[in-house]
Amino acid sequence: MSVSASRAIRRFFHYGPLTASFIIFLVTIITISCILAATPITTFRLPSGKSSWEHHPSWSSFANLTVFLCFVILTTYHFVACMLFGPGFVKHDWAPESQVSTSGLQSYLIGGLDLRLNF
Repeated sequence: MSVSASRAIRRFFHYGPLTASFIIFLVTIITISCILAATPITTFRLPSGKSSWEHHPSWSSFANLTVFLCFVILTTYHFVACMLFGPGFVKHDWAPESQVSTSGLQSYLIGGLDLRLNF
């Protein structure tokens, strides 16, 4: 299912998606600054008996920042995909394969249309 460019732009430049994008961006920037302030990726130490500073990389801090950035990228990707293509829908006559699973299903009433599954 493809979305035309003008429709995609209209979906994105609306107060809801722009607000959510701003919140994601703000939380990302603040969290990155807190991660770097608490556990810097590089540290400089003065070894005993030497007069110059040595560079010591912090691999745990780098791994922490990398994992966080991966989660940010995944969140942004799924946010944009959901905004452009919708959350996805279940087919009208869909039913689980086993009858045991039907006890956990919910029914919804949307606009006067009863969306219960009849088993």
